[in-house]
Amino acid sequence: MAIFRTAEHTLHYFPGGGPEVKLKFAPHAEKVLRIGDRGEERFIATVTRQGDAWPYLIVEAQCSHLELMEPGFLILSREGRLFLGAGDIAAIIDLQGRSVLAVDDPVLFWDWILAERTVILTGECVCIAYSRTGERRWQAAVEPPWDIKVRDGTAVMEVCGRRSEFPVDVGPTKVG
Repeated sequence: MAIFRTAEHTLHYFPGGGPEVKLKFAPHAEKVLRIGDRGEERFIATVTRQGDAWPYLIVEAQCSHLELMEPGFLILSREGRLFLGAGDIAAIIDLQGRSVLAVDDPVLFWDWILAERTVILTGECVCIAYSRTGERRWQAAVEPPWDIKVRDGTAVMEVCGRRSEFPVDVGPTKVG
């Protein structure tokens, strides 16, 4: 189990997401969301408001490749969004509406990058940028080795030795 805290929320991550976890928390939750439908691996993430004893939201995921990379979570409390990724799944959850806004397959989730007004999903074969509220801004197909760095609103992306520079809000016109 891993725990992530913000001023407003606590997220508990349970790899394996066994039925005992769901049985313990589901009766107290306002909503249980399910994401992913392939692979044999599962995880559960619970979201609790600070000051509450029980989670109000449970996210149950089914995916592949959980053992290859650590999961990543980004909670933007002001926008009411949870960005979560693990294995071959990445999702954006509306914490206020308790709904799934987007689910993507990054092949293998790497991380979330918060760059001013943009949230960037980095994965094995894709880089996707979203607004802080979860609207997709742009997407680029990539392949390892690749990297992206964002400074002062400008992204520098390098894919297989080819470099491109672009406004992070707009996205690349052509990588390379």
